[in-house]
Amino acid sequence: MKEELFLQLKIGMTIAEVENRLNESIELEHYEKSGYSYEFIKYVEGVQLFFKGTPLLLDTIRFEAPFSHEVDGVKIGLTKNEVKKIKGTAIRKDPFPYDYPNTVWYYNSDIYNKSIRYDFEKTRNGKCIVIFL
Repeated sequence: MKEELFLQLKIGMTIAEVENRLNESIELEHYEKSGYSYEFIKYVEGVQLFFKGTPLLLDTIRFEAPFSHEVDGVKIGLTKNEVKKIKGTAIRKDPFPYDYPNTVWYYNSDIYNKSIRYDFEKTRNGKCIVIFL
């Protein structure tokens, strides 16, 4: 299943390495706003890959519904309480800036050797709606 291949991607991979891992050519779109720019591709499986730098390297992986696999033990759709039972206390919690209706929790990941960001609905026990590596 292609979803499992996305979990094998590593931050810092080149476009060629990502194409090889996914066994397909990728065509990137350009995005630029407020001095921030990147190249990205969006998949119907609920995954977006963001590339930055020269040469372009995989910088961020975004998971959202309908992606159904666990990312470092957490699935899209779990509540804040469920995530806390799995991951413990977050290393940082922030209300999301820019008037976006989310709450953001950060955890360190031994699997990915970086912090992972979990975005939750801004309710008392909101569901996880986005995961960023």
